[in-house]
Formats: sequence, structure tokens, C-alpha cells
Amino acid sequence: MATYWGYSSMQQVEQYMHQFRTRKLPIDSFIMDYDWFGPDPCGDTPSAQGGCNCGDSGYRNHWWNNVTFKQPDGSSVHCETPADVMAHFHSDPLRMHFGAIRKPRTYSNKNSSLAKGWLLPAASDVGEGGDINFNFSISAMRDWYTGTHAHFVKDGMDFWWNDEGETAWFTYLNWNVAQKAQYTANKPNTRHFTINRSWQPGMQRFPAISWTGDGQSCTHEELLRGVMLGCPLTSCDLTSPDATTLVRQYQSAVFTPIMRVHMMQGTPRFPWFHPDAHSAGYAEHQAAFQMALEMRYRFLPFLYSLAHSTYRTGRPISHPASFTFLDECVVPSSSKCMSAQATYMVGGVLIPSELGLAHTHERPPPMENSSIAVLPASTSWYRWNTTSTEDGGQTIRETIGLSEMVVFVRMGALLPLQANGSIQHSGELGGLLELQVYAGADGSFTMVEDDGISLDYQNNVNATRTTTWTWVDSNRTLTWTVSGGASIASYSLYTRVLPVLFVRGMSKPQYAPKRKMVSTGGEVVFK
Repeated sequence: MATYWGYSSMQQVEQYMHQFRTRKLPIDSFIMDYDWFGPDPCGDTPSAQGGCNCGDSGYRNHWWNNVTFKQPDGSSVHCETPADVMAHFHSDPLRMHFGAIRKPRTYSNKNSSLAKGWLLPAASDVGEGGDINFNFSISAMRDWYTGTHAHFVKDGMDFWWNDEGETAWFTYLNWNVAQKAQYTANKPNTRHFTINRSWQPGMQRFPAISWTGDGQSCTHEELLRGVMLGCPLTSCDLTSPDATTLVRQYQSAVFTPIMRVHMMQGTPRFPWFHPDAHSAGYAEHQAAFQMALEMRYRFLPFLYSLAHSTYRTGRPISHPASFTFLDECVVPSSSKCMSAQATYMVGGVLIPSELGLAHTHERPPPMENSSIAVLPASTSWYRWNTTSTEDGGQTIRETIGLSEMVVFVRMGALLPLQANGSIQHSGELGGLLELQVYAGADGSFTMVEDDGISLDYQNNVNATRTTTWTWVDSNRTLTWTVSGGASIASYSLYTRVLPVLFVRGMSKPQYAPKRKMVSTGGEVVFK
């Protein structure tokens, strides 16, 4: 996801979308900050709501209506209405989901909201709120909010970015209740999704994410803090104005549940948008950005399946190593346990190294070429995508190049990956799946595919295809069984699999012949 605060026009928004596409930088979603809506006053009567120029629930005046976009090939696309603009964003070649910021306050309905008792006291001020913050615990206020925002959902707004909602303990929770109702009423079989600056108990019921806040930290410590507070979908702003630090933030975010870059009022954070973008050394930074984004999309089958596991079982996508390796904490006060509690792990099998990251005000970034990983002692660890291994029970410290990422994989791990690493958005997933097997122990993994949009996965077994992969190390046999998926469009599913075996000490991985992903499952025996 890419956010920007400081757009000058909708044409600039659309051109930045094209920049990602023409530069082959994978991306799925664009988010607009304050630029997208009022708050131009539009009166204090309900009849005024829903127009294209209304502070609390309208589009920014002159931006969304009767707008023409110049295309890279020289042609033009003209959009009469906001719905036309959204449809253009959603269509080829852009294929962007679109979301926009919301603040929990009123600009043009203060008087009526005050008269109805819908506002919090001025003591709840956050940001520029003052005495205009909504009290989302009031059901009548939520119903009004849901109704006035319905037209956005009908026009094609895909999700919301909720900011500065630290006004009352349950503001974000109740705010999500109101926003979920918008989709239930207007697009009842579409997933409601929000990004939130803070986290409260109960928000697990929604597809709601939280980032590490405006402190701008992308460290593993900060990400794990969110997980330990019950937030299954964590993220951080990738916001350093220093190109090298930003590369390290992008690389670290490859293995966060949600990956989002936030660019603010001209401060460069998109891969190509830097003061030094034309310097002699910037090509290396550009390549590093590209590799990080492509690696993220390569791991989407793995990460998306972990998200399904979180929905079904409550197991977090990312977590401390101590969550998987309980024996590291036989003595809770030991340094061994504390290291396991501080080690960031994904899906019980991956440990991405902590990279040299920094807050945005720090230049040069500390440890910018350093990589550190603490490996639990219970198993040996492969370096991802190699046959090279490291013993557990040690801390790996090394100096790495700008494009390098160090990721460790436990023995017995099975990783389903997108074989084509050059896809540009999640709609291109499918086709050939690479199934990596890391020998040395038995293992299994449950891969889940669905349509990515509807709620059918909740109650229709045919709306998800579940493939259970099993590795028996003693006889070097990979088997898989397949269930469900009959109602999913075949073009969006993986149709073939390329099994790849990694064995410690071998000079290179062993590739099996490609197989069809048939409903009866399959088996591969590595000789």
C-alpha cells in the first residue's frame, strides 16, 4: 500500500499510480490523506450530506467531478463522477484498490452534533480535534455516520484509513462498527477493511490493522509489541527520508502482515522519488527497492495462508520465537528466554534478520549495513533459498550489501511461493506455484486460496481451496491433498506446482518436474 499527503490534484494521484506500474514496482492499493475530501462547509442539515463538496462526508471540491486523466500512451480518460474515477483506478492497467483517510470528528455538522450530544468533551482533543470529536459509543451517531458515508462505498471506496482516534478508549472499535455497517448495507458480500493508528480489544472481529504509530519505528521490537497486545495484522509506516534507511524499512516490511509506505507533503518515500534519485549511486537503491517489493509478492501465498490460519485458529501471523519454541523459556528470566521473546518470527518457520533501521530524524541510520538474528537452539536453520545452514542456539551478526536480506528457515519448513516473481499486483497471483521444502525434519503446511474479495470463505467450503502439503523426511516424500474451491474462478488458482528440495550440504537445490494441481492431490519422491 502507498499513502501520500500533499497531492495537488487527482491527476497527480493517478500519475503516481502509473509510475508504480511503468516502473514494474508491485503494488495493490493507494491511500489518500487529507487531500481527498473537504472540509469545505456545506451546511448543517442532513439533506446537504453526500454531495461532492461537503466537509464531513463529501469529496474535495473540483477534484472528483469532470476530471480528465492523460494516459502514458497519449490517450485520455474522462471521468464525470467520483464513481467513474474509482472505476478507472480499479481497471487495467492500474488495478488499484483505493482507500482514504478519516478523522473521528466533524467539520460542518458541529452545531447539530453538539445539540444531539454526539460530541466528546474538548479534553478528548487529538490532533486538530478540539471540541469536535465524535462520540462513536452512541448508536444514533454511528447510524448517522454510516448513512452519510454510504455513497463512498457505493462509488467504489475500498477501505478506510482511520487516524487520530485516540479520543476515547473504544473509539476505534466503535468507529469500525459504523464503517462495517456501511459495507454490510451497501456491499454485503465485500470485506470491510480498515487501517487504524491504535488498537483496542475487540477489533480482532474486523479485518482491522494497526501500525506502530507516528513514532515511525519499523523495528521488530515495535512490531512484536502490537502482536503481544492482540493485534494480528500489524504494520509500520515506511517513512524515512534517508534512501538507505528507507530501503532497510522496505526490506523489513516484506515480512510484516501488512506492508505500507507513507509519504508526506513532498518528503520522498516512494522508491523513485528522492532528492538523490538521479545521483550515480541511486541505481543500487532502486534495485534494492524493487527486489524487496518483488520478494513480498513472491511470499504472498504463504502470508495469505497464514492470515486464513489466524482467522480459523487465532494463531498470529508474526510472533515472538518463544511462541513456537517453548523450550527456550524453561527459565523465563534467562537471557535465552528474553532473546526468544525479542526475536521476530513468521508462521513458526521464518526468522527475518533485524536490519539496521532508524527513526526518520536519525541520519545516517545506525547499523545501516548490519544484520542480526538470534536462532533458537531446538533446530538447525537454512538461509532462505539456499542449501547453506546454521546451527541453532547462536546469534548471527554480519555485514550485508544494500540489496541483501537475510532470512532463516527452520528445518522441515514448507513454503508455498509465487513462482513468477515479476507480478505487479495480487490479481496476477496463480499459475505456477513453487513449493520449497527444507529437509532435515518432517513438516506440513496448509495453503488456502480464495477470491480475495467476498465473505464466502466464512460459510462456503467451495469458496476456499485448501491444499495440505506434507513432507516425510525419512523417505524424502512430498504429498498433498486438495479440498474445496469449486466455486472459485479457475484463472485465479494455482494450476501447477514446482517442488524444490533444499538439503544441507548439497551444492544446489533439487527440482522435481512440474505437476498439475489436480483435485486428487499428488506425490513427489525425491531420489
